[in-house]
Amino acid sequence: MVNDHKMSNAIIEIDFCSPAINYQQFDLNQFILNQVEWANKNLMPRGEQKLPPRVLVNLRDFANFETDTEGLTRALHLVEALGNLPSDRRPFGLMIEEPTGFLLPETVSKLTSIIRETMISANWSNGKLLVHVHCGFGLAESTVLEALANGADGIWSAVCKAGAALGHSCSSITLTNLARLGNKFVTRTYNLPAIIQAARKVHTIASKEVVPKDQEVYGKEAFDLVFGGWHGFMGDKMSAVASIIGVKQTVRISDFANTEMLRQAMVERFGEPEKTGWDENLCKKMEEKIDEHLILGQSFDYNTITGLAQLYEYSGGYILSSMLKIITSDSDIPDEHPLLVSLKQR
Repeated sequence: MVNDHKMSNAIIEIDFCSPAINYQQFDLNQFILNQVEWANKNLMPRGEQKLPPRVLVNLRDFANFETDTEGLTRALHLVEALGNLPSDRRPFGLMIEEPTGFLLPETVSKLTSIIRETMISANWSNGKLLVHVHCGFGLAESTVLEALANGADGIWSAVCKAGAALGHSCSSITLTNLARLGNKFVTRTYNLPAIIQAARKVHTIASKEVVPKDQEVYGKEAFDLVFGGWHGFMGDKMSAVASIIGVKQTVRISDFANTEMLRQAMVERFGEPEKTGWDENLCKKMEEKIDEHLILGQSFDYNTITGLAQLYEYSGGYILSSMLKIITSDSDIPDEHPLLVSLKQR
Protein backbone atom coordinates (compact mmCIF):
# COMPACT_ATOMS: atom_id res chain seq x y z
CA MET A 1 0.00 0.00 0.00
CA VAL A 2 2.85 2.38 0.80
CA ASN A 3 4.47 1.68 -2.55
CA ASP A 4 1.11 2.15 -4.30
CA HIS A 5 1.10 5.76 -3.09
CA LYS A 6 4.83 6.23 -3.75
CA MET A 7 5.41 7.55 -0.25
CA SER A 8 8.98 8.63 0.49
CA ASN A 9 8.50 10.36 3.84
CA ALA A 10 6.85 9.38 7.10
CA ILE A 11 6.07 10.87 10.51
CA ILE A 12 5.97 8.42 13.41
CA GLU A 13 4.16 9.79 16.46
CA ILE A 14 4.49 8.60 20.03
CA ASP A 15 3.12 9.65 23.43
CA PHE A 16 5.28 9.43 26.54
CA CYS A 17 2.81 10.60 29.18
CA SER A 18 -0.40 8.80 28.24
CA PRO A 19 -2.38 7.15 31.08
CA ALA A 20 -3.66 4.66 28.51
CA ILE A 21 -0.20 3.13 28.03
CA ASN A 22 1.46 0.83 30.55
CA TYR A 23 5.05 1.88 30.06
CA GLN A 24 6.27 -0.86 32.43
CA GLN A 25 5.04 -3.54 30.04
CA PHE A 26 5.25 -1.72 26.70
CA ASP A 27 8.76 -1.56 25.24
CA LEU A 28 8.39 1.89 23.75
CA ASN A 29 11.93 2.19 22.46
CA GLN A 30 11.88 -1.11 20.63
CA PHE A 31 8.48 -0.34 19.14
CA ILE A 32 9.70 2.94 17.64
CA LEU A 33 12.98 1.40 16.48
CA ASN A 34 10.97 -1.28 14.67
CA GLN A 35 8.75 1.39 13.10
CA VAL A 36 11.78 3.32 11.87
CA GLU A 37 13.37 0.17 10.44
CA TRP A 38 10.14 -0.77 8.66
CA ALA A 39 9.85 2.74 7.19
CA ASN A 40 13.43 2.66 5.93
CA LYS A 41 12.80 -0.66 4.19
CA ASN A 42 9.36 0.04 2.75
CA LEU A 43 9.22 3.72 1.85
CA MET A 44 10.08 4.68 -1.71
CA PRO A 45 13.46 6.29 -2.46
CA ARG A 46 13.24 10.04 -2.95
CA GLY A 47 13.40 11.60 -6.39
CA GLU A 48 15.32 10.68 -9.49
CA GLN A 49 18.51 10.33 -7.48
CA LYS A 50 16.89 7.57 -5.38
CA LEU A 51 17.85 9.18 -2.09
CA PRO A 52 16.96 7.37 1.14
CA PRO A 53 13.47 8.02 2.54
CA ARG A 54 13.06 10.55 5.31
CA VAL A 55 11.52 9.60 8.64
CA LEU A 56 10.60 12.04 11.41
CA VAL A 57 9.62 11.04 14.94
CA ASN A 58 7.11 13.35 16.62
CA LEU A 59 7.40 13.58 20.41
CA ARG A 60 3.70 14.32 20.43
CA ASP A 61 3.07 15.16 24.09
CA PHE A 62 6.16 17.34 24.43
CA ALA A 63 4.02 19.96 26.20
CA ASN A 64 3.54 17.59 29.16
CA PHE A 65 7.25 17.15 29.80
CA GLU A 66 7.35 20.19 32.09
CA THR A 67 5.20 18.46 34.73
CA ASP A 68 5.68 14.77 33.84
CA THR A 69 9.36 14.13 34.49
CA GLU A 70 8.94 10.40 33.89
CA GLY A 71 7.55 11.16 30.45
CA LEU A 72 10.50 13.43 29.73
CA THR A 73 12.91 10.71 30.87
CA ARG A 74 11.24 8.18 28.56
CA ALA A 75 11.52 10.63 25.67
CA LEU A 76 15.21 11.23 26.29
CA HIS A 77 15.88 7.49 26.43
CA LEU A 78 14.23 7.16 23.02
CA VAL A 79 16.27 10.06 21.64
CA GLU A 80 19.44 8.29 22.82
CA ALA A 81 18.32 5.02 21.23
CA LEU A 82 17.58 6.73 17.91
CA GLY A 83 20.90 8.56 18.02
CA ASN A 84 22.75 5.31 18.59
CA LEU A 85 21.42 3.82 15.35
CA PRO A 86 23.83 3.67 12.40
CA SER A 87 23.80 7.02 10.61
CA ASP A 88 22.14 5.55 7.51
CA ARG A 89 19.26 4.14 9.59
CA ARG A 90 18.53 7.08 11.85
CA PRO A 91 15.43 9.21 11.38
CA PHE A 92 15.84 12.51 9.57
CA GLY A 93 15.01 14.23 12.84
CA LEU A 94 12.55 14.90 15.65
CA MET A 95 9.42 17.02 15.89
CA ILE A 96 8.08 18.76 18.99
CA GLU A 97 4.80 20.60 19.48
CA GLU A 98 3.25 22.97 22.00
CA PRO A 99 -0.45 22.66 21.07
CA THR A 100 -1.95 24.88 23.77
CA GLY A 101 -0.01 28.14 23.76
CA PHE A 102 0.00 27.76 27.55
CA LEU A 103 3.69 27.16 28.19
CA LEU A 104 5.96 30.17 28.59
CA PRO A 105 8.74 30.70 26.02
CA GLU A 106 11.44 29.98 28.60
CA THR A 107 9.83 26.64 29.45
CA VAL A 108 9.72 25.53 25.82
CA SER A 109 13.28 26.75 25.25
CA LYS A 110 14.53 24.81 28.30
CA LEU A 111 12.90 21.56 27.16
CA THR A 112 14.13 22.12 23.60
CA SER A 113 17.66 22.60 24.88
CA ILE A 114 17.50 19.37 26.90
CA ILE A 115 16.40 17.40 23.85
CA ARG A 116 19.08 18.94 21.64
CA GLU A 117 21.79 18.26 24.23
CA THR A 118 20.65 14.64 24.38
CA MET A 119 20.86 14.39 20.58
CA ILE A 120 24.40 15.80 20.66
CA SER A 121 25.51 13.41 23.41
CA ALA A 122 24.19 10.52 21.30
CA ASN A 123 26.30 11.69 18.32
CA TRP A 124 23.17 12.84 16.51
CA SER A 125 24.00 16.53 16.27
CA ASN A 126 23.03 16.66 12.59
CA GLY A 127 19.50 15.45 13.32
CA LYS A 128 16.77 18.00 12.69
CA LEU A 129 14.71 19.28 15.62
CA LEU A 130 11.56 20.95 14.30
CA VAL A 131 9.19 22.98 16.49
CA HIS A 132 5.50 23.84 16.16
CA VAL A 133 3.61 26.17 18.52
CA HIS A 134 -0.09 27.00 18.68
CA CYS A 135 -1.49 30.38 19.64
CA GLY A 136 -3.27 30.79 22.93
CA PHE A 137 -1.97 33.59 25.11
CA GLY A 138 -0.09 35.86 22.71
CA LEU A 139 3.36 34.29 23.07
CA ALA A 140 3.49 31.84 20.16
CA GLU A 141 5.96 33.77 18.00
CA SER A 142 8.24 34.49 20.95
CA THR A 143 8.09 30.82 21.94
CA VAL A 144 9.18 29.65 18.49
CA LEU A 145 12.09 32.09 18.41
CA GLU A 146 13.19 30.96 21.87
CA ALA A 147 13.08 27.33 20.74
CA LEU A 148 15.11 28.16 17.62
CA ALA A 149 17.66 29.94 19.78
CA ASN A 150 17.98 26.95 22.10
CA GLY A 151 18.44 23.92 19.89
CA ALA A 152 15.60 23.71 17.38
CA ASP A 153 16.82 24.25 13.84
CA GLY A 154 13.55 24.36 11.95
CA ILE A 155 9.79 24.71 12.16
CA TRP A 156 6.85 22.69 10.94
CA SER A 157 3.82 24.82 10.28
CA ALA A 158 1.49 26.25 7.69
CA VAL A 159 2.37 29.41 5.81
CA CYS A 160 -0.43 31.43 7.46
CA LYS A 161 -1.63 31.74 11.04
CA ALA A 162 -5.11 30.28 10.47
CA GLY A 163 -5.36 26.74 11.81
CA ALA A 164 -6.70 24.50 14.53
CA ALA A 165 -8.00 26.13 17.71
CA LEU A 166 -6.75 29.74 17.66
CA GLY A 167 -4.13 29.21 14.98
CA HIS A 168 -0.39 28.76 15.27
CA SER A 169 2.98 30.37 14.76
CA CYS A 170 3.25 30.27 10.98
CA SER A 171 6.21 30.12 8.65
CA SER A 172 5.57 33.50 7.00
CA ILE A 173 5.82 35.36 10.31
CA THR A 174 8.67 33.27 11.74
CA LEU A 175 10.76 33.68 8.59
CA THR A 176 10.06 37.42 8.57
CA ASN A 177 11.18 37.66 12.19
CA LEU A 178 14.38 35.77 11.42
CA ALA A 179 15.03 38.00 8.41
CA ARG A 180 14.55 41.20 10.38
CA LEU A 181 16.90 39.88 13.06
CA GLY A 182 19.62 39.53 10.43
CA ASN A 183 19.45 35.84 9.49
CA LYS A 184 21.15 35.82 6.09
CA PHE A 185 20.39 32.15 5.48
CA VAL A 186 16.67 32.95 5.49
CA THR A 187 16.96 35.90 3.11
CA ARG A 188 19.21 33.91 0.73
CA THR A 189 17.17 30.72 0.78
CA TYR A 190 13.54 31.82 0.77
CA ASN A 191 11.51 33.98 -1.58
CA LEU A 192 9.90 36.00 1.19
CA PRO A 193 7.65 38.15 -1.04
CA ALA A 194 6.20 34.97 -2.56
CA ILE A 195 5.72 33.46 0.91
CA ILE A 196 3.80 36.56 2.06
CA GLN A 197 1.53 36.29 -0.99
CA ALA A 198 1.05 32.58 -0.30
CA ALA A 199 0.07 33.31 3.31
CA ARG A 200 -2.69 35.62 2.13
CA LYS A 201 -3.98 33.16 -0.45
CA VAL A 202 -3.88 30.14 1.86
CA HIS A 203 -5.70 32.08 4.59
CA THR A 204 -8.49 32.92 2.15
CA ILE A 205 -8.72 29.35 0.88
CA ALA A 206 -8.72 27.82 4.37
CA SER A 207 -11.06 30.26 6.10
CA LYS A 208 -13.19 31.48 3.18
CA GLU A 209 -12.53 34.97 4.53
CA VAL A 210 -10.20 37.81 3.60
CA VAL A 211 -7.08 38.30 5.70
CA PRO A 212 -7.83 40.67 8.63
CA LYS A 213 -6.40 44.09 7.86
CA ASP A 214 -4.53 44.16 11.16
CA GLN A 215 -3.00 40.70 10.78
CA GLU A 216 0.67 41.01 11.65
CA VAL A 217 3.21 40.81 8.81
CA TYR A 218 0.89 39.77 5.94
CA GLY A 219 -2.24 41.82 6.72
CA LYS A 220 -3.09 44.76 4.47
CA GLU A 221 -2.25 47.32 7.17
CA ALA A 222 0.67 45.49 8.77
CA PHE A 223 3.28 47.99 7.59
CA ASP A 224 1.17 51.14 7.34
CA LEU A 225 2.94 54.39 8.11
CA VAL A 226 0.91 55.65 11.07
CA PHE A 227 3.20 58.24 12.67
CA GLY A 228 5.28 61.00 11.10
CA GLY A 229 8.20 63.21 12.07
CA TRP A 230 10.31 62.01 14.97
CA HIS A 231 7.27 60.00 16.08
CA GLY A 232 7.86 57.64 13.15
CA PHE A 233 9.25 55.00 15.51
CA MET A 234 11.64 52.55 13.82
CA GLY A 235 10.57 54.04 10.49
CA ASP A 236 13.72 53.11 8.58
CA LYS A 237 13.82 49.61 10.06
CA MET A 238 10.14 49.00 9.34
CA SER A 239 10.68 50.17 5.77
CA ALA A 240 13.65 47.82 5.43
CA VAL A 241 11.60 44.82 6.60
CA ALA A 242 8.71 45.76 4.32
CA SER A 243 11.16 45.87 1.40
CA ILE A 244 12.61 42.45 2.27
CA ILE A 245 9.19 40.79 2.20
CA GLY A 246 7.89 42.76 -0.77
CA VAL A 247 5.23 44.79 1.02
CA LYS A 248 4.38 48.31 -0.15
CA GLN A 249 3.97 50.71 2.74
CA THR A 250 0.96 53.02 2.69
CA VAL A 251 0.28 56.13 4.72
CA ARG A 252 -2.64 55.58 7.08
CA ILE A 253 -4.71 58.74 7.53
CA SER A 254 -5.94 59.36 11.05
CA ASP A 255 -5.66 62.10 13.66
CA PHE A 256 -2.00 61.03 14.00
CA ALA A 257 -1.25 62.07 10.41
CA ASN A 258 0.74 65.26 9.97
CA THR A 259 0.98 67.56 6.97
CA GLU A 260 3.83 65.66 5.33
CA MET A 261 2.00 62.34 5.71
CA LEU A 262 -1.10 63.83 4.09
CA ARG A 263 1.01 65.09 1.21
CA GLN A 264 2.54 61.63 0.82
CA ALA A 265 -0.93 60.06 0.87
CA MET A 266 -2.13 62.45 -1.85
CA VAL A 267 0.92 61.63 -3.96
CA GLU A 268 0.31 57.88 -3.48
CA ARG A 269 -3.32 58.17 -4.58
CA PHE A 270 -3.25 61.02 -7.10
CA GLY A 271 0.35 61.40 -8.19
CA GLU A 272 2.60 64.43 -7.89
CA PRO A 273 0.75 67.76 -7.67
CA GLU A 274 2.61 69.06 -10.71
CA LYS A 275 1.18 66.20 -12.75
CA THR A 276 -2.46 66.06 -11.66
CA GLY A 277 -2.87 69.64 -10.46
CA TRP A 278 -4.02 69.20 -6.87
CA ASP A 279 -2.96 71.91 -4.42
CA GLU A 280 -0.32 70.68 -1.98
CA ASN A 281 -0.71 73.88 0.05
CA LEU A 282 -4.00 72.47 1.35
CA CYS A 283 -2.33 69.58 3.20
CA LYS A 284 -2.03 71.65 6.38
CA LYS A 285 -5.71 72.51 6.12
CA MET A 286 -6.50 68.81 5.66
CA GLU A 287 -4.65 68.05 8.90
CA GLU A 288 -6.69 70.71 10.69
CA LYS A 289 -9.93 69.43 9.17
CA ILE A 290 -9.26 65.94 10.58
CA ASP A 291 -8.91 67.45 14.06
CA GLU A 292 -12.09 69.44 13.50
CA HIS A 293 -14.00 66.30 12.56
CA LEU A 294 -12.66 64.57 15.66
CA ILE A 295 -13.78 67.40 17.96
CA LEU A 296 -17.24 67.41 16.37
CA GLY A 297 -17.52 63.63 16.79
CA GLN A 298 -17.69 63.07 13.05
CA SER A 299 -16.21 59.85 11.68
CA PHE A 300 -14.88 59.52 8.15
CA ASP A 301 -12.70 56.93 6.46
CA TYR A 302 -9.94 58.99 4.85
CA ASN A 303 -8.04 55.90 3.71
CA THR A 304 -10.14 55.11 0.66
CA ILE A 305 -9.41 57.14 -2.44
CA THR A 306 -12.90 58.66 -2.26
CA GLY A 307 -12.51 59.40 1.44
CA LEU A 308 -9.22 61.21 0.84
CA ALA A 309 -10.77 63.14 -2.04
CA GLN A 310 -13.62 64.22 0.22
CA LEU A 311 -11.16 65.39 2.88
CA TYR A 312 -9.33 67.39 0.22
CA GLU A 313 -12.62 68.94 -0.87
CA TYR A 314 -13.71 69.66 2.72
CA SER A 315 -10.41 71.55 3.09
CA GLY A 316 -11.14 73.88 0.20
CA GLY A 317 -9.76 71.81 -2.65
CA TYR A 318 -11.38 71.35 -6.04
CA ILE A 319 -11.63 67.88 -7.56
CA LEU A 320 -10.06 68.23 -10.98
CA SER A 321 -10.93 66.01 -13.94
CA SER A 322 -7.56 64.29 -13.64
CA MET A 323 -8.38 63.39 -10.03
CA LEU A 324 -11.91 62.31 -10.92
CA LYS A 325 -10.53 59.91 -13.51
CA ILE A 326 -8.33 58.29 -10.85
CA ILE A 327 -11.21 58.13 -8.35
CA THR A 328 -13.60 56.42 -10.76
CA SER A 329 -11.00 53.97 -12.05
CA ASP A 330 -9.61 52.96 -8.65
CA SER A 331 -12.73 53.13 -6.50
CA ASP A 332 -14.88 50.08 -5.88
CA ILE A 333 -17.98 52.14 -5.05
CA PRO A 334 -20.80 52.04 -7.64
CA ASP A 335 -21.04 54.72 -10.32
CA GLU A 336 -24.38 55.84 -8.87
CA HIS A 337 -22.75 56.79 -5.56
CA PRO A 338 -23.83 60.39 -4.72
CA LEU A 339 -20.23 61.61 -4.50
CA LEU A 340 -19.34 60.35 -7.95
CA VAL A 341 -22.61 61.58 -9.43
CA SER A 342 -22.04 65.08 -8.05
CA LEU A 343 -18.44 65.17 -9.24
CA LYS A 344 -19.36 64.05 -12.75
CA GLN A 345 -22.07 66.70 -13.02
CA ARG A 346 -19.64 69.57 -12.45
